[in-house]
Amino acid sequence: MGCLELIAEFDPFLKEHIQKCSGKKHSVSYLTKTVYEEIITLMAKKVTKTIIEEVNSTKYYSIDVDSTPDVAHVDQLAIILRYCYQVDVFERFLTITPITSHTGKSLLNVVKTILDSNNLSIKNCRGQSYDNAANMSGLRALLQRKNQLAVYTPCAAHSLNLIGIEAAKVVHEVVIFFGTI
Repeated sequence: MGCLELIAEFDPFLKEHIQKCSGKKHSVSYLTKTVYEEIITLMAKKVTKTIIEEVNSTKYYSIDVDSTPDVAHVDQLAIILRYCYQVDVFERFLTITPITSHTGKSLLNVVKTILDSNNLSIKNCRGQSYDNAANMSGLRALLQRKNQLAVYTPCAAHSLNLIGIEAAKVVHEVVIFFGTI
């Protein structure tokens, strides 16, 4: 319900509906968990559709892929698209999906499946960015075999994080600080 109330702050129709239904004991409000999940799913589909339309109208895009375990220790693969639309550059989250393998081939299959399901041609990919892990290096090489124009750029955030980790190991006070935290 809290999520619906947050969305209602930006949607006058939903806000009016929630105000009208709150406090009524035995009326149908369509604000159950099932309806809430359906509303979120519909909104996600609409946002994804808009992103795909923007990318397809500009044709070329780049991808940023990263994996991490969630709180239930299920590995998740996040895919972000970067593209120019009209005169601006956008970086948009496309999806997050569970993965069972970290091999370059497996990751390429997942990425390709997601791109295909969103009608994005891998031939229009002009850039790829990942962290510096070995499996991502395998993904990079395999994707470049499919599309030589997909230039690789290391993820600056991951590189900066690695620099910070190494720098923090050198300064004794920083080691104590992060140990305390």
